[in-house]
Amino acid sequence: MILSRQIEMTDLQFKYIMQLNNHLIIKEIIKAFEVDDITAIEMFYSSSLFEKYCDESAKLWRFSPPMMVDLLKQEIETGEIEYPVEG
Repeated sequence: MILSRQIEMTDLQFKYIMQLNNHLIIKEIIKAFEVDDITAIEMFYSSSLFEKYCDESAKLWRFSPPMMVDLLKQEIETGEIEYPVEG
């Protein structure tokens, strides 16, 4: 049986996770869109995905970098993001 639990973290922990994840997400954007690092940073940081990602309560930090890139692609292609629902 798998138990799900709510993960709460301090602001410092969240900032640390964000720093680690941002780097990995940017690397994935560079590969997926075949852009340079500056363009990848601008793409991610100017997206509505990033705005939601910065909200710890949204828990997007739990998604893998490839999943975040898929969500960014969705936003770019459709203007909307359909967030996965955890089971």
